[in-house]
Amino acid sequence: MTAPPSPELDFLDTAPIRLHRSAIVGVTKDRLFAVVAEQPAEWGHWCPGFTTASRWTTSGPPAVGSKRTMRAFGTDFRETVLAFDEGARFTFRVDESKVPVLRPFALVEDWTFESVEDSATPKTRVTWSMAADSVLPAAVMGSFLKGFQTVLMKGAVRRLERRYGRS
Repeated sequence: MTAPPSPELDFLDTAPIRLHRSAIVGVTKDRLFAVVAEQPAEWGHWCPGFTTASRWTTSGPPAVGSKRTMRAFGTDFRETVLAFDEGARFTFRVDESKVPVLRPFALVEDWTFESVEDSATPKTRVTWSMAADSVLPAAVMGSFLKGFQTVLMKGAVRRLERRYGRS
């Protein structure tokens, strides 16, 4: 079930820093969506810098408004889900972290998933978008995040395919 869009999703289009990275991943769309959007602890298996200590902090199945704590890079990131469209889109806002250069409530990540139909083996086009505001100048933080996103995406795709590609 798709929830109505959150006005906070507008930040994806208006933030001072906006980045997008896409990749083709040799994993089925449903499996890829599950490990990215539904299973926080799995991030520790495929996303560089993350641990398996990540978890949902609200009960029930994940949905708009659900909260989770992600453990990465030696700190906790407390997040709220802004969009949860089963198999298609997962968006969250970082509510709290100990990263001093990010403004509170000023980092939104948007993940979208599309099956690659012309492939003999199951593949998914995943797009990872980031929108941020920082205490640093946008050009400085934007350059850092662009490099960060590029390195993480490359490592994540390789690990996702190796771990989940046959399911």
